[in-house]
This record gives sequence, C-alpha cells and structure tokens, in this order.
Amino acid sequence: MTNQTNKDYISLHHIGSRGGSRSFPINTKFEHEMINVLYDADPDCLQQAKKVNQQLKSKLIIYPYCLSNKKEFVEFYITYDPNLSSFYKPKKMSLDYYYFSHAGYDYNFNESSKIEKVINVETTTLDILLDEKKTDFIMPDFLSLDTQGSELKILDGSSICLENTLAVVLETEFIEFYENQPCFDDVLKYMKKKGFDFIRFTNTVEQNAYNYPVEIRSRGRITDADALFIRSPEYLEKTLRNNLSSYYKLSFIYISFDMLESALECVKKIDEKWKLSNHLEYYKFLNEVYECSKKFTIYPKKFSDKYTVEESHLRYAIHSHRKSSLRVFLCQLGPLTKIMRLIRDKAILFGISFRNLIINFKLIENLKKTEMEILLEKNNFHSLSEIVYTNRIKIYKSNGIL
Repeated sequence: MTNQTNKDYISLHHIGSRGGSRSFPINTKFEHEMINVLYDADPDCLQQAKKVNQQLKSKLIIYPYCLSNKKEFVEFYITYDPNLSSFYKPKKMSLDYYYFSHAGYDYNFNESSKIEKVINVETTTLDILLDEKKTDFIMPDFLSLDTQGSELKILDGSSICLENTLAVVLETEFIEFYENQPCFDDVLKYMKKKGFDFIRFTNTVEQNAYNYPVEIRSRGRITDADALFIRSPEYLEKTLRNNLSSYYKLSFIYISFDMLESALECVKKIDEKWKLSNHLEYYKFLNEVYECSKKFTIYPKKFSDKYTVEESHLRYAIHSHRKSSLRVFLCQLGPLTKIMRLIRDKAILFGISFRNLIINFKLIENLKKTEMEILLEKNNFHSLSEIVYTNRIKIYKSNGIL
C-alpha cells in the first residue's frame, strides 16, 4: 500500500469499540479500500475487537487509549454493565427506564448502570495522538463515537482531526442519564458550529418508564439515538479538503447512507473541477453511477405545474368543491347528455383491447428494475436500490405513468 493510496483509502475511526463494532456500514465489495481504526480504554476488550474484525479485508488499527478533551488523570466510573461505564457519573433515575432486550430480558438503566468501582485513568486526545505519532497517524475521514455522554468532550480535544473529518456519528441522549452530560440539543448546536449538517438518526432506542407484564407492553419514548452529521459538497469548497480525493470519499460516505443525489453531486463537482479518476475501485464505482445517472430524464411535476396561485388558494375553500362550469353546462343539456355518454361508451369499448395491450406492456417495462437499481444491487447497495425503486414507482403512479 503506497502512501498516496493510503491517503485515498477511507479512514473510519470509531471511539468506544468495546465489542469491535463501528458505525460505518460494511460493504464487502469495497472493504479492502477502507482503514478501520478502533479505540477503547479497556485493554481487556482489544483482543475481542481484533477477532470481530479479522474477517474484514480493511486494514485494522486498534488503539488502547482513553480519549477526552485533554491529557490528565480522571475518575472513571465502572458500571455493572461495562458498556455504560463513563467519565460521567450515572444518575439514579426517579423512573427506571428499560427496554426489552433481544436476548429476552428487560434492560433497566438503574440496575445496569450501578457503579461497581471508580478508577483513575489517564486520558489523551486525538490531536495529541496526531502530534505524537506524526505520519503514522491516519487522519479520520469518518468519525463515530459511542462513549456514554463524553462525545463532545472528546471532540473538544480533536479540533484538528474534526476539521479534517467529512462525517460524524455520535450517540446522543434526550434524557440526562449521567450527571451534567450534554444532550442532543447541545450536540446539534456544537456540530452546526463546526460546519456539519444533521442528516438523520441512524439508530434510535425506545425505552419505557413503567414496568408492566409482557402481555400489555406497548411503545415507549425515544431516549437515545445515533445521530449522523455530514459535511456538504459546498462546505468542502471553502476548506483545505477541496480536492478530488475528498469529494470521492464524501460521495462514498453519502451513498453508504442511502443518499444517492448528494453522492452524485460530489462526483459532478469532480467532473467540473478536475477529471474523473479510476485510481481506486470505489472511484470506478462512483464514476459508473454518475454516468448511469445521466440516462434518466423524468422529473416529477412541481407544485406550480399542478396549481395556479388561485387554485392553490382555493384548495381548502368551501366553494372549491363546486361543480366545474363544464359539468354545469352538461347538466343543463338534460337528455342530450345520455346520448353523449352512449357515444363515449361505444368509443371506449371499441379501443379498449388494443389500449390495454399497450398499457400492460408499458406497466411491465416500468416495473422492471432500472440500470441504476441493478448497478446498486450489483455493488451491495441493496437498501439504496430498494429505496430508489420504491420512490420511482410512487412517482410513476402519481404522474400517471403506471
């Protein structure tokens, strides 16, 4: 792997990787062009993280560091479930929030977050690691954090790395489970200030506050979620990352999170500013998607195509439901309307068979997968292909194509 190729590979950093997982979708077709960088403060879990990822073709780097906003010794709360351990002290909640685990038991926060011991740990920051490891440290293109409330603290110590990062996934809470922890509104303001657009929640957790028998369980409230933030192509133009490689990386990140149009916009900017490159497999794939997109020309109708200003204002008015002037005129004709209907019906019967053949043929053709949808499936973007297909059929139906 040359240094240049190493820079063009997409580096995926995940902080809080006790189980060896990451937040970026795994696509085995392009995994060999990814660099998987995992962090966890507990050295005992590093072998598990290595084992979980050993089948992947990405380059794997595991760092045994406890990350925060500066280098110091701090108290760290080890909880009954180690996954809830944090710099922040778990609160004793007045309502015992829980969710029903897939393993078949209730997962209660008050019980699982019980403090077993408090230890002193030495923290460091991403920017310090960058300085200490020099060229051996690979800057993050994608950064995800699952650290039980300390996500913003870690980002505060990662200003240089965060400036380089194209997308971030953070675990966020809507309830303060830990003392003085930042919640989603704090995260949203912080990330906006750093130049990231909030995209969506990639995963949400619903918990209930009242424990009832299994026969009468229903839905709870969203208590926490993984929030996805991505930089826009327009934002890149104002940064040091205004280069061909960054736009390809950003495009692949977008398409990995089912955002085809944004991915295409990135490649379009490459085509306008530089020249499309086939340097890597994911470059070639994105070029192919971009060229394929040019074959499609059907757009849905706009609101202005359907309604004039007057019609728009009349949609909810009482008199908008009155009979049209043509219908009123036909009603005034009396018996003549029956003759006109008879002529119309005969004309319909005369041409219906031939027209049905044409309609059925078009229907079958339109229901088939398009070249774009097949291309996405072929490259393991199955969910995106299904989204594109479903949206296309909906638009065809609403525009009378189906």
